[in-house]
Amino acid sequence: MLNNQLAPRTFFGFKDFFNNYEDSNSVVPSAYVYEADAGYALEVELPGVKKEDTSIEVEKSVLTVKATRKRGENEIKYERSFRVADEIDVENVKAAMENGVLRVSLTKKKEAEVKKIEVQ
Repeated sequence: MLNNQLAPRTFFGFKDFFNNYEDSNSVVPSAYVYEADAGYALEVELPGVKKEDTSIEVEKSVLTVKATRKRGENEIKYERSFRVADEIDVENVKAAMENGVLRVSLTKKKEAEVKKIEVQ
């Protein structure tokens, strides 16, 4: 999803919501957003989390990542939300988890092509 030509951007096209928790077992994970011609790539650090314990939801232009890590009797909850730009095609969001890093690919909507009409 990401390539070496992408330069990190600070949430370009996104508004990051730093979720505040009163629960001491909740953590706001580190996240990085990269812009590419086709869209954006979001990387969220979720150390020790399995992909089956991770969920991603998009509702009303807000993308939310939630995850849970169980260690013995302790449970740590991760959650972070981002407001996605209107140019993102939320129907084609893709995600993959590898080595504790969740990678979310967000493609831009195809812009309407300009159709030239000949005047007769």
